[in-house]
Amino acid sequence: MGFKEGKTIKSIVEAVDIGSRCEGYFYRGENEKFTSPIPGIFRDKYWPFPESTKNEDIGAGNVQAFEELGTEKLRITESNLIYTFKRLAPGLISDKELPGEDNPGNNLKWLFLMQHHGMPTRLLDWTENILVALFIAVSGKDDKDSQIWTIQPIKLNKLFGINGFPLPKTDFIEYLAREMFYSEAVKKEKKDELLKKFKLGTFPEQPIAILPPLAWPRMIAQHSTFTLHPKPVSQDDIFPLQAELTKHVIPAEYKLTLRRDLRKLGIQYRTLFPELDSISKDEIKSVEDTQETYRKQGKWPL
Repeated sequence: MGFKEGKTIKSIVEAVDIGSRCEGYFYRGENEKFTSPIPGIFRDKYWPFPESTKNEDIGAGNVQAFEELGTEKLRITESNLIYTFKRLAPGLISDKELPGEDNPGNNLKWLFLMQHHGMPTRLLDWTENILVALFIAVSGKDDKDSQIWTIQPIKLNKLFGINGFPLPKTDFIEYLAREMFYSEAVKKEKKDELLKKFKLGTFPEQPIAILPPLAWPRMIAQHSTFTLHPKPVSQDDIFPLQAELTKHVIPAEYKLTLRRDLRKLGIQYRTLFPELDSISKDEIKSVEDTQETYRKQGKWPL
């Protein structure tokens, strides 16, 4: 596998210790243990494999090698989602909030907007704050272990010859943000033309780390960062070894305590998701956690 096993996190202190040792890293929290962090569009539920491939072993969040027919079906699914979103969005929000179509680079802005509103894309959410990742990891049900992933974004981007983080119109980014519009046949037929258009030596096969424009309050609150991904060939190819992808496990039995400690520090839904719905989520979860604490202690308040 293309990742290292990290530490077991049982307390906020242990999470903070990882964060202090991993300065400049990106963090991602997941409420369940998956094989590898995978962008939404590449997860198997959106991956329309042809029946002939017989991929019975695909589990939640996993990717397997696929043949060219499966590749094309995935590309069509992804490009259709983008087309549908672009077609319907203008009727629901103002033109000022839309990226527009004045240049090809705006497709990345569309991906940010789609990701923000829950559409599966080839972007993967990360944060610069490990406590944000910890909150995401311990939210939800407590019947399964969860995890935090860490990566070294600077080393990842050095594979592209980029020091630090690229600007949105960097050639690699512009290509990856539009790769879904080019079929394998087009890429073969017009390879030289496409490489020249995007000023590339070869088509990117690895993700790139991005510090995005913080366009929405939620992104500011969550210290949002992203990785932008090419179409993967297998689950082992999601991140190169140079990214130092590491998995830190949070045992299920510690999630309740971690949630309560995060709440004491002011890290909860309404601070990370500054929306009215978050007030209800916080209060309901607080009541549920209190009830569960009393149940475990075998006593109830008077």
